Amino acid sequence: MEAVVFDEGGKELSKMPVSELAEKIPTLDHAQVVLFDGVVTQRLLDTAASKGIKYVIGDRVSDGAKRPANVSVMTLNDLSSFAPA
Repeated sequence: MEAVVFDEGGKELSKMPVSELAEKIPTLDHAQVVLFDGVVTQRLLDTAASKGIKYVIGDRVSDGAKRPANVSVMTLNDLSSFAPA
């Protein structure tokens, strides 16, 4: 499984194994979007919120995860419902 981190303009900042995501997010500057094919955990949400990341998109959200007010959390399924204009 792989994670990709983007800046506000959609430029890819980093690509990494999902297992390294929570440890590497704090080292990235200007990260705004995290996209990966794994479970969005509370630890990941807390790390993203503290780093100022606006969007976390994963395969599913872990049961009981509290969504921080400053982070939009979506699943890959949510994205599939968007149709280009």
